[in-house]
Amino acid sequence: MSGRNKVIDRYRSRINVSAVDKNSSVLNLTLTDAIKIKAEDILNELVKQYNIDAIKDKNIVSEKTKDFIEDRLQSIGANLGVIQDNVKNYKVKFGITGLSEEGSLALAVSFCKQSKNSAT
Repeated sequence: MSGRNKVIDRYRSRINVSAVDKNSSVLNLTLTDAIKIKAEDILNELVKQYNIDAIKDKNIVSEKTKDFIEDRLQSIGANLGVIQDNVKNYKVKFGITGLSEEGSLALAVSFCKQSKNSAT
């Protein structure tokens, strides 16, 4: 074992981690060392590194969530495009033109219901 690893192991064995109370997510860190300021610096660096890792983890989760949402939006957009094309083709096939907005919406809803029923 290298000298560096021995030093790390010695500090690791002297660091105590405990929960503040039974249901708490807050931890109490202690390090016994002859030089108090050195122990504080080491504990502060541990907390700093922990926070950096936590931020990296959250960024990874956020990126994956963003990618998932973008994929779903793209899929929904493609499906809506197909539905709009089908409604347009339906109108052309049956000579339906000049409908009011309410009529067009009702036709689209009806068409979507028919598409779902025929797909199952």
